[in-house]
Amino acid sequence: MNVDTRGAAALLQKMDRVLILTHKNPDGDTLGSAAALCRALLSLGKQARIVNAEPIPSKYDYLFEGLPDESFEPDAVVAVDVADVKLLGDPLEEQYADRIDLCIDHHLSNKHFAKALLLEDDDAAAVMPVYRVLQELNVDITPAIATALYTGLSTDTGCFRYSNASAEAYRMGAEFIDRGADNADINVRMFETKSLGYFQLLSRVLESMRLFCGGQVSVLKITRQMLDETGNADDACEPLASISRQIEGVKCGITMRQKKDGTYKFSLRTHEPLDASRLGALLGGGRLGRRFHRNRLCGRRRRRSRGRRLLGTFFPLRRPVAELRMRLRQGQKAVEILDDVPLLDEPSEMALHLRRQVVHGAER
Repeated sequence: MNVDTRGAAALLQKMDRVLILTHKNPDGDTLGSAAALCRALLSLGKQARIVNAEPIPSKYDYLFEGLPDESFEPDAVVAVDVADVKLLGDPLEEQYADRIDLCIDHHLSNKHFAKALLLEDDDAAAVMPVYRVLQELNVDITPAIATALYTGLSTDTGCFRYSNASAEAYRMGAEFIDRGADNADINVRMFETKSLGYFQLLSRVLESMRLFCGGQVSVLKITRQMLDETGNADDACEPLASISRQIEGVKCGITMRQKKDGTYKFSLRTHEPLDASRLGALLGGGRLGRRFHRNRLCGRRRRRSRGRRLLGTFFPLRRPVAELRMRLRQGQKAVEILDDVPLLDEPSEMALHLRRQVVHGAER
């Protein structure tokens, strides 16, 4: 069932031992939401702890300083910034898929898997509905909580540069700063501090860049070999996605990151008039917002495309070619991309030939 802020607060008030779930490949929003909620529940005299299926990148260590690492049997499970139980990763999906009592999220694509869902799809980040819930609970917003909230908001808005950074997002950011968040330090940690290995990876990724449609579309490719040879983990790829659209004249940037199983995850960044959220929704992308022009396109294998605007066919193993097509025309905005990249879930399976069309009128 769907609940509002007051309903979510009432549910949390009844919980005593709360397990907080975050999504795999954790980012600042899911971790910031979890850290803020965990500290708030502890301040109310409850037990709470955070779990993630994967190691949390060290750059987020400051979010968890002073939090107790105690083990207990939870009487309630809460997910934050999780649109689908599949995003929990193994083994959390198997263990908690049907046990999630409350989900607080901002993704329009949320699968409504929790017993209760607080969904604010106009919000730029999950920390925004989390903050309103904490206010409803009359939680004292300490500097540590404000820091966690600001981290989530800053990272999901690209340091307030993306189009999802609404006036309310700016107002909330200012409130977090007033409550003790050190915005300058957080922004340096999140956006201006990179390892030498990252720059080595960046150099190789830029060498892979290909431009299409007269320079209006850029494609970056990140392979496992690049990551291994530069000593980077997958979390190093997160800031690379935004680079794809930073070239002058580029309206759509696509970053393809090879996963450990050999398949690829796609990240999409666009400038107006292209609408990344519409494209992502047509393709079943997971991390979407209604108004966002900055979204990720999940590279999951799809059987057959659905709808008149989706055209998909399978190619034999001899032709492991991935094509993403969107046509740039008057009244119909799209991009045309062709890159030879294997999209095989298993060596014995067919490669998926993706052709996708996004209709987005020039007048919009």
